[in-house]
Amino acid sequence: MSSLAIGCSSYVNIPAQPGDLASHNPNMGSVQQVITEALDAVLKQNPIDNKFALLLPEETTAKTYAAVVSKLDKNASWPGNKSRNEISVIEVRKILIRGVEARVDIIQPIDPANPAIEQVVSAKLQWHPFKGWVTQRLHKWRLSLEDAMPLSAQDTRRAGDTLD
Repeated sequence: MSSLAIGCSSYVNIPAQPGDLASHNPNMGSVQQVITEALDAVLKQNPIDNKFALLLPEETTAKTYAAVVSKLDKNASWPGNKSRNEISVIEVRKILIRGVEARVDIIQPIDPANPAIEQVVSAKLQWHPFKGWVTQRLHKWRLSLEDAMPLSAQDTRRAGDTLD
């Protein structure tokens, strides 16, 4: 089945990886859907009762921010000038789409009362006909942010590989 027929981009790396041929555009509709579904799953598992800033990948347009924020928790807002120590920040750090599978790495505060202490959560998603993107699993890394992101970065697969 072609990627056009299933409604998704077949090969996306955000951020770009050296020498890849993937798309790197965070403003594509399928990327917005993957981001929104992953963030929604993370926020359902770990709700934040106060306002928080959403930080999306570089080159994300205001239109994409508006689309994603409008579909999330009422406490979500656009990034401001506040430091990570003053307000909780949820950051989408990495997006991989491989056909009907996707993974999104999200950095979130472990405790919203202390937003400076963060962790990485990887959301594994799968695309289903009539449902769209659905989160299959969330994995909370039990490593520091500095240790988890390099391990996640090693997880670079070629087209056709799965995201297990």
